[in-house]
Amino acid sequence: MPLKILTMGLVAQLADSIEKKLGLYFAQERWEDLERGILAATRESGYPTAEEFVRTAILSAPLSKEMTALARNLTIGETYFFRDEAFFRLLEESVLPVLIARRRAAGMPFLRIWSAACCTGEEPYSIAMLLTKLLPDLNQWTVTILGTDLNTTFLEKAREGKYGDWSMRALAPGLKALYFESAKDKRHLVKNEIRRMVHFAQLNLTLEEYPSPLTNTQAMDLVLCRNVLMYMTVGKAESILARLGKALSEDGLLALAPVETTLARVSGLIASPYGVPFLLAKTGDPKPPESGNFPSAAAGRSLRPTAVSDATAVHSIAGKSTGMEREKSEEILAQARLEKDPWDYPAMAILTKAYADQGRLEDALQWGLKAAEGIASSELSFLVATIFREKGDDGEAISRLTELLKKDQDFILAHFALGSLQQRLEGPQSALSHFRNALRLVQALPSNYALPGSDGEMTSGKLKLVLLNILNKDDAQ
Repeated sequence: MPLKILTMGLVAQLADSIEKKLGLYFAQERWEDLERGILAATRESGYPTAEEFVRTAILSAPLSKEMTALARNLTIGETYFFRDEAFFRLLEESVLPVLIARRRAAGMPFLRIWSAACCTGEEPYSIAMLLTKLLPDLNQWTVTILGTDLNTTFLEKAREGKYGDWSMRALAPGLKALYFESAKDKRHLVKNEIRRMVHFAQLNLTLEEYPSPLTNTQAMDLVLCRNVLMYMTVGKAESILARLGKALSEDGLLALAPVETTLARVSGLIASPYGVPFLLAKTGDPKPPESGNFPSAAAGRSLRPTAVSDATAVHSIAGKSTGMEREKSEEILAQARLEKDPWDYPAMAILTKAYADQGRLEDALQWGLKAAEGIASSELSFLVATIFREKGDDGEAISRLTELLKKDQDFILAHFALGSLQQRLEGPQSALSHFRNALRLVQALPSNYALPGSDGEMTSGKLKLVLLNILNKDDAQ
């Protein structure tokens, strides 16, 4: 059937723009669906005509008001708890127990899991429920469960944590009472202890915002990106897979939907040893140690660690972390130095970095505060502030970032971190000055300059793109 309002040429231009900016591919036979989404986005955005909306959207940034409205009206929100019983059985009986056993054997009680394109949150909440079952000592672990999506409406529903019966149709008997409480509107509210385990954020998989400490998407043990790539061109899907592969830890795994496995032709990703084609590994053979035992009942809380940089004073000694083995060796070397000289402040800073990367936030903070007594370093100050933030102490993190900027007003990531905190706590307007200061500073740098405090993961060019998207979105609101 022909389009009802827009010309074929204008829709073709927008379809191309959507594919480049959002990663969503609309073949010509789906342009009627696209037109319906355009009309809904036009009404939502307050434009007088669809043509005016489309022409503006074609020229807009990926996270502009127009593109965000299109994402809300063009993405599909069909999901439910424990979707794909066989997949979650594999996680519960093999993948997660193996990962937990490896961490226990290494003395590193932390896990990092990312649900990319999490929709309305059922998938990451399902992961949180599994971990409460598998970790009886969950309160002694540092667990990151990150849920990201392009659709801000989906993310609002995920943060609310309220669901109808249809989202719970695959729940095993008894789990509803265990993990949910009744809400006044006859829906079901995820219990607070589960909701606290998951952090939600908007992220566009087509942009170079990951892997990065700034989006908390680095060194992931498990990334789930299911039923997403099928809507993209092969080239776009492979580009996303390459970045997701870089977001994995050395023994990390990437989960796709079974229908998407033909897209996984990316160098650096190999078949996992679990015998299923939709689970890919970055390296090696993630087998459990001989002594691994897998407990089955738990309750607890979680924190959200972020890998962060060491102090400038010890950067040449500590360098950039390349995996758990390096982090552990740095820890051992630093401890040996401190046995010889208890006032070796650079060694304290190395130990702070190593513990932070391992997710041992209490230990990292203890040594970071001691190191700061003897090292006047912006990077160390930023590291300590970041640890406070990941421990959930936003007030102390803001205070320390503010003090850092009084001493070093050109520390770019402090501006960005402070803006991000204030945006979350107080709203976009309170964050604008810090985001604009960060943009002013990065624009004066070469695009490939690695920003201090990013562990080498964030260049000025990448941060510039992130900031432009944020500021364009805020200016449009």
